Amino acid sequence: MRHIKAFSFATGTVLVVMAFIGLSSASAVKLCDVAGTGETCPTGKAYAPRNLKAVLDTGTKLELIGALTTRCEQSTLFGKNKQESGSPYLGELSTFSLLGEDCNKSCDSVTALNLPYKFEITPVPGDGNKDGEVTVSKESAGPPIVKMEKCGFFEPICEFTATGSSFTLKLVGGNPAKLIANDIVFKYTGGTSEAACGMTVKLKATWKFTEPTAVFVTKM
Repeated sequence: MRHIKAFSFATGTVLVVMAFIGLSSASAVKLCDVAGTGETCPTGKAYAPRNLKAVLDTGTKLELIGALTTRCEQSTLFGKNKQESGSPYLGELSTFSLLGEDCNKSCDSVTALNLPYKFEITPVPGDGNKDGEVTVSKESAGPPIVKMEKCGFFEPICEFTATGSSFTLKLVGGNPAKLIANDIVFKYTGGTSEAACGMTVKLKATWKFTEPTAVFVTKM
């Protein structure tokens, strides 16, 4: 009887460990240079830690819309992934250029404060194993903040902080892959006054990857 109990306990322990390993593997994420096969990135196709760059998609504009509104055809995101696979899948966004120098803009400057930011990538269920969500939040200095200076007739200086101290971009896998900001809300948190700046601005933009161009979000 003791042997039976011992065998049952050992078997149960092995099954628990195997289940845990299975769950851990299933939840891990990779950035792959091809679409996943089933739920996995093909061997040798996952990106090791490297630089990542995206620019505004052709024929589109970055828009910040609110009481203060500005638009531009130039914007650059630059960062890096910190691992080949992981759960969560982590990286760093070091450049978040909202308006290029040659823009026909209504503000003297629009800058992102508290860089670098941290990002986490999670797969989107049922997407064909290629899309994901990129949640951007503070790394160490503070939450993502958009600072708009000398906009419009009264030239106020305004700071808007990401709602909940983070924001989420949609990553659409492909070649090129794209990042989409769909009316992301930033709330007024400082500057000349809320009356002059408005309560919120909404960020709308579509970027395409240029380094590398092909990016797919896959599971382990």
